[in-house]
Amino acid sequence: MQEDLLVQIENKMSTFSKSQKLIANYIINSYEKAAYMTALKLGNAVNVSESTVVRFAIEMGFEGYPELQKSLQSLIKNRLTAVQRINITNDRIGDDGVLKNTLTQDMDRIRRTLEEIDPKAFDRAIEKICSARRIYILGAMSSSILARFLDYNFQLIFDNVHFVQAINTSGIYQQIIHMNSEDAFIAISFPRYSQSTIKATAYAKKCNANVVAITDSVIAARRLCERTAYSKERYGEFCGFTRCSAQPAQCDNRCGERKKQGQHRADLRQAGKAVGRKSGI
Repeated sequence: MQEDLLVQIENKMSTFSKSQKLIANYIINSYEKAAYMTALKLGNAVNVSESTVVRFAIEMGFEGYPELQKSLQSLIKNRLTAVQRINITNDRIGDDGVLKNTLTQDMDRIRRTLEEIDPKAFDRAIEKICSARRIYILGAMSSSILARFLDYNFQLIFDNVHFVQAINTSGIYQQIIHMNSEDAFIAISFPRYSQSTIKATAYAKKCNANVVAITDSVIAARRLCERTAYSKERYGEFCGFTRCSAQPAQCDNRCGERKKQGQHRADLRQAGKAVGRKSGI
């Protein structure tokens, strides 16, 4: 819905009440600001009540104002220039307390991620990774540093990790050409999403590999055509490194724990066999 939201607002303008027209015009002219305003703040900006703003969102077909806000934030991703993004960030943070505000926002996003993450999806992803014959990791553009971070730590845990260089589409295919159903393919993708990652993930699925998507929204995970998705809801366009790096870090920690547990069980089995041999069993 978000891709046609402004057009839909314009088309319904004649059916709006006087107060709703004030909201509609503000969103059309300043959608980049409205996307990060609460219903109360948006209402104050056009001198209407908070409940009027909520009713406007429902009139537009949303369950409530938060859904309208998320739709506007998705719209921003496709329309804003880099300069506009910086200006919005400055407006939201302000001139004072940049460090405190930024860290507070990261803390809030991580908390909400923890509340909404699907633990079962996370455990499925870990199971696929730990049982894989080979582990492929790919992250292009802004996601490459996160892929490197995960690769570095996985190399300390597993001996079957392959970091896929995001050179170009054909170069990526050459590195994963032998992938099969026994392998795990970890695709890391954050805005702006790389088409090469999407295509490589589609190829991994054709190879019946176990695909794990580390990204920032359910929609993005579906675009990556995952079989096992480890994703979270999107909270704002301007994500700090803490929020992005949290997912690979959690994945790395959990895999490390599973590896230690597996080694401990293997040591116990070996010790049992040794005792059995000595006892003549």
